Amino acid sequence: MKKSSAFWLIAVWLMFMTACSNKARKVAAYIPKDAAMVAVLDVKEMNSQLKKGKLDLDSLIDIAINNEIARYQRVIKDSFTTYIQKTETPLGPITKYDKIFLFVQTKTLADNSVTFSINMLSEIEVSGDTSSDTTGQQMLKHLNIENEKTFTTLYDPMYKRRLSFNDEIFILTYFFHEVKPVYDTLEMTFKMPQEPDIVKESKSEVAAFFNQSLDQSLASVEQFTDMFSEKADGYLFTSSNSSVEALKKTPFNLPKLEELLKDNYTAATLHFEQGKVRIQSTNYFNPTLSSLLRQYAGPVVNWSLVNDYPEGEINMLALASFQPALIGGILQHLELKSFADNFLSKSGLTLDEALKAFKGEIAVVVSDLSVQEPDPMKRKDELTLQRGLPGGKLLVRLPVGEKASYLKLMETGVKNGWLVKKGTTYSSAPEFSALGSFLIADDQNIYIASDSSVYSNYLAAAGKKNKFLNSASFQSYNAASTLFYINIASTIKGLTKADDSYTFHQASSIIASTVKEMTISSDNFDGKSVHNNLELTMQDAKTNSLVSLTKMMSGLEKEFNWLTTDDRIPIVIPEDSTRKN
Repeated sequence: MKKSSAFWLIAVWLMFMTACSNKARKVAAYIPKDAAMVAVLDVKEMNSQLKKGKLDLDSLIDIAINNEIARYQRVIKDSFTTYIQKTETPLGPITKYDKIFLFVQTKTLADNSVTFSINMLSEIEVSGDTSSDTTGQQMLKHLNIENEKTFTTLYDPMYKRRLSFNDEIFILTYFFHEVKPVYDTLEMTFKMPQEPDIVKESKSEVAAFFNQSLDQSLASVEQFTDMFSEKADGYLFTSSNSSVEALKKTPFNLPKLEELLKDNYTAATLHFEQGKVRIQSTNYFNPTLSSLLRQYAGPVVNWSLVNDYPEGEINMLALASFQPALIGGILQHLELKSFADNFLSKSGLTLDEALKAFKGEIAVVVSDLSVQEPDPMKRKDELTLQRGLPGGKLLVRLPVGEKASYLKLMETGVKNGWLVKKGTTYSSAPEFSALGSFLIADDQNIYIASDSSVYSNYLAAAGKKNKFLNSASFQSYNAASTLFYINIASTIKGLTKADDSYTFHQASSIIASTVKEMTISSDNFDGKSVHNNLELTMQDAKTNSLVSLTKMMSGLEKEFNWLTTDDRIPIVIPEDSTRKN
């Protein structure tokens, strides 16, 4: 009986996963494989969370995209009715969509000009009667509707956007074409090419979306469709393929660079939880890059580098561990290592020696950020006296790798006048110290600090563990290969001066009172991919983060007077008597 129950549970789960994947694949068929970025929002789920905070999705949409969806819902409805009548499909309005797909497409043309489109896509369904809804019909009277074989499209010149749809989906497209001056070799001058036909080019762009084959679309990319097997409030997908096409038309198109860059993907899920936003992402690499990452698999972060940093307000922290030889491996694959060796040979070094000098671990700590009081003795004018500069404490620590390579590198620095040697230690030359940083190195570590007192205090605190950096929340990242932390609230407060403009001060206060801190971490390559995690912590730990962020955006909108009713351009539908034929 237990085996039977388990079987049915597995079967139901597989059916659900297949349904999610098939639905995503249906929409993905309209998104090109080389789209630079795809973002997906679960409108239904987000609206449910907003309602718990006594808000609704309209308030978020109103702030974010100026009622684009609400304005065009009527247009889509009436346009779709026209399309249905011509195809003898049952008449009815478009139902509310659950997921909105946003994708960006870029292309570099033969003349080096760049086309760029932002597209909003969603599934549509039909039910009921639309004969009583005349708003959309009025809006469409001044627009030219074109019925193609696989889709219907119209261009709105007032807002410079194109709306296209069939019986499955609609796409709202903003299309841009940035032309560049072309050099005329005969007249020896630059000339601007003919102004692009945006109406024609945007139609051609959209036609490609509706007519592309499956293998040209994201429906053929397993990493994209599998992303939807996990329930989330939103999804993000990026591809390196668009950058590959752009590089082909530049002088920097190295023969083997495409092998490293093509077919690398990042899939991420977005979760609005109580008191925090969580984004989990996975980097998928092509076989060539995977082979290099597998060969030079790195260690985990070394917390001993910062465990005894002096107590204070920690604003930022960065830790990373990797094999420096990975850099050499990449250059070797690109056939550029010999060029690097030739360049370094002038200093008596090879690339391998320079890389071996470092262990591949780095720690950066920034603390006690504040706006310093102006120093009358250092002022250059009256304005300098009125405002202080941002200041704080900085410490960078780089453990030494192979000693022989390290000493050779440091002696090269002494020879070129960059460093000064005293006994077994090296420090920055006086002219470089004047730049506002302090460098000192021994046979174990290289330290870079904002000033000598930061370095001295760090040494004096040896053995005294920093309570904040040794807290349980940080130690949970022991298996990470990279870690970045920022206390957003304290950083904003530290860099906001009391005499700043009222609007800036209020806006800073709104952000700092909503968002607390952010942590980003990455694991090592596991043979197939790299997993990353981002957590954005809110000040209010009991409220859903989407509600908190929406209220923050609303507050900022009012403070900066963004998208107010008076600033919006109203939709003007020409009357029959004033419309030109």
